[in-house]
Amino acid sequence: MVSQLGALGEEIKEETVVAKYLRVVPSKYAHVAISIENLLDLETLSVEEITGRLKAVKDRAEAPTA
Repeated sequence: MVSQLGALGEEIKEETVVAKYLRVVPSKYAHVAISIENLLDLETLSVEEITGRLKAVKDRAEAPTA
């Protein structure tokens, strides 16, 4: 969606996209989003990094326990 807005001439900062992305994560990932907001610098994070961190939490939660 951000790239589509960019094609229309609307420029959105990565920091704004990251902040909005963290606000709309599913409720089961809310604690992770809060931790990211509090512990990391949102100005230096990309959407890809946030996606990777959330995917890592999902993968860990779905991993079989020994």
